[in-house]
Amino acid sequence: NEEYFWAADESDTYFCGGCELSCCGAGSETDHLQGPTSHSPDGVSASGLRWDADPDVSSVDDVTDPLSMTDEQQSNSVRFIYSDRSSFTLGFGRTSSGGNRQQFAGETNVGTLVCPPPSPPS
Repeated sequence: NEEYFWAADESDTYFCGGCELSCCGAGSETDHLQGPTSHSPDGVSASGLRWDADPDVSSVDDVTDPLSMTDEQQSNSVRFIYSDRSSFTLGFGRTSSGGNRQQFAGETNVGTLVCPPPSPPS
């Protein structure tokens, strides 16, 4: 696997698999994303972090519900938390020719609940 993604240093925090601010497997998973490492992509003035696909993982089932991802799916995902931002910078890539199989979603079950659900109307 030669897929990677990059995020500018703009988030408040991130969760990678089962950990905050580092990467580890969710649940009993031992395979997970590699990184992050410091990275500044060509043509981008911002510095940031890069995560690489685990070379031991050949495929991960497509996510059909980001709120019910399996441990394997969570272990190969990163969730960024932003506040008071109107924009952010992400990059996706591959180090050789071929397609990418990366997905982008809003709310997920990766990491801990950051924003509590709204209270029911009274």
